[in-house]
Amino acid sequence: MKISEALKQGVDILSKGKSEINMPLLDAQIILCHVTDRDKAYLIAHSDEILTELGRDEFFDYINKRASGCPIAYLTGKKEFMGLEFFVDENVLIPRDDTEILVNCVLDFAKQYKNPKILNIGVGSGCIEVAIAHYNTDAEITGIEKYDRAICIAQKNIDRYSLGERIRLIKSDMFDGLDNNEHFDIICSNPPYITKDEMESLSIDVLEFEPYTALYGGEDGLDFYKIIASQAKEYLNSNGLIAVEIGYAQKESVCDIFIKKGYENITCHKDLSGYDRVVTAQYIK
Repeated sequence: MKISEALKQGVDILSKGKSEINMPLLDAQIILCHVTDRDKAYLIAHSDEILTELGRDEFFDYINKRASGCPIAYLTGKKEFMGLEFFVDENVLIPRDDTEILVNCVLDFAKQYKNPKILNIGVGSGCIEVAIAHYNTDAEITGIEKYDRAICIAQKNIDRYSLGERIRLIKSDMFDGLDNNEHFDIICSNPPYITKDEMESLSIDVLEFEPYTALYGGEDGLDFYKIIASQAKEYLNSNGLIAVEIGYAQKESVCDIFIKKGYENITCHKDLSGYDRVVTAQYIK
């Protein structure tokens, strides 16, 4: 089977699949690039090349999985974030472009410190920790994560970029595993914030494949913001920053949570689509 023929059949399968795939040709190309270890330009230039039987079978195995809803990132085992490539699997949330807004807020605030100490709540793939450490070479980052499998994935990504000396991971359910004497200049988080109603309307790709615990934020989506606002100030240096990613309709609710807990200088930052995406606040001791 030629490359062009495989792509054509792949597109046809994806177009009729269980998952709503907006760009089936692009997905088919990404999968075939992964299987053949070639780039897209090669596939176009060598469209008449015959695939090996093994390559063909592997391609259609991936295509069928994608048609059933499995995200491309889980099939290829990688996702780009902040210009860096991360290993991901079904144990961690797939990094999103929206979360780059959170990282950039942290990086901007961290510039005022010689050696900023930063805490990230909910490590997942480790993309936040690694991106901060990569772009601020003086930062010391602590990541807390409840699940062992996520910690293993994050450590793999930390090791890939040789950042183990400045990033440490702690198994902890929110703040429970932290030493009471620890303090940070910045505390950030992309917590689970999907509401009960929103969970029911998520795409198959997300609902059936990504970790439920990384998505669901309680009936109103605000459970984790309440914990962070209540406990973070005990670990935050004076004038330090809290930065949290939010859902597009949660600005008022999240800001109100931080106001009631005594935080100041509360600001909302929009994403590239113009939606409210990150809330920052300071606690003045």
